Amino acid sequence: MKISIIGLDKVILLLNLYNKANNQGKLFDERPMTKRIGSLSAKNTGNIELAEKIISESQDFYFDHVDLGAGSRPIKISLEGFEIDTSTYDKYHGEGLGELVVQRIFDDMFKDAFGELSDEPIDAGNIELPRHDTPIPDIESVKKQKRSPTPNNI
Repeated sequence: MKISIIGLDKVILLLNLYNKANNQGKLFDERPMTKRIGSLSAKNTGNIELAEKIISESQDFYFDHVDLGAGSRPIKISLEGFEIDTSTYDKYHGEGLGELVVQRIFDDMFKDAFGELSDEPIDAGNIELPRHDTPIPDIESVKKQKRSPTPNNI
């Protein structure tokens, strides 16, 4: 599945993909021991400084297996451009996990910018709009006003 990553910091994205990688996808169903070892190492989180270094040194922004300090994990995603394809990541770590990671980063960015959102519906009847002291003139009174001389009227 292709997902837009416009506006996302690629270091933060790589770190979150790494931290959520849990080896619980269907590619590990046939390898229970690998799945168990992978899920144990997935409890440890990666290092942001290592993520920054890997991103800065990358030539093509494709990340196959990444080690951010807590063991190597399959990422299998290219962070080049404005969208990512999470289908292979999802096969390793669970259907829809890549999209969920991206959505959570966007949600965190939104909360940082605008604060927490309420689940309560907004009652538009209680919103007070700003009022102006100057009344809006009607069209007839505007037409009756004397016009100041302009170069065309002289």
